[in-house]
Amino acid sequence: MAKIERHLDILTAPPSPEYFRQKTSEGWTLAGIEWQREIEITARNRGLSSPPFGTRVAEDRIHLVGDPPEMEVLRTIMGLIVKEISFSTIAEELNLRGHLTRDGHRWTQTSVYCMLPRLIEIGPDIIKHEEWPRQKQLASKH
Repeated sequence: MAKIERHLDILTAPPSPEYFRQKTSEGWTLAGIEWQREIEITARNRGLSSPPFGTRVAEDRIHLVGDPPEMEVLRTIMGLIVKEISFSTIAEELNLRGHLTRDGHRWTQTSVYCMLPRLIEIGPDIIKHEEWPRQKQLASKH
């Protein structure tokens, strides 16, 4: 099997037909095209994102602090997952309790599923929290 050699040409102008003929005659085949353009810098594309679910930016605008309503949602989801309740039923329960997603929408099984990475990250803290026994008990009523 032959080894593939790759080469990147940085162009300062659009390539001419002669450029393509020369590359082809040298044995190169076109493998891809990369496009770029200038964009206006905004908070969204500056790499700033919203804080992890369950936290919010503190008044000092430097630190993150717990967001009690979101932490309640995380504890509820965790408690129901421990009881092996389905994601669709968890979503129904969150909606019955009046919880909305961060975007202000009703919970769906997909939005509950999307919380799994956050639950994995914060799960140990939830279990250590003083509210966990109460939350677990509420979930057991299910």
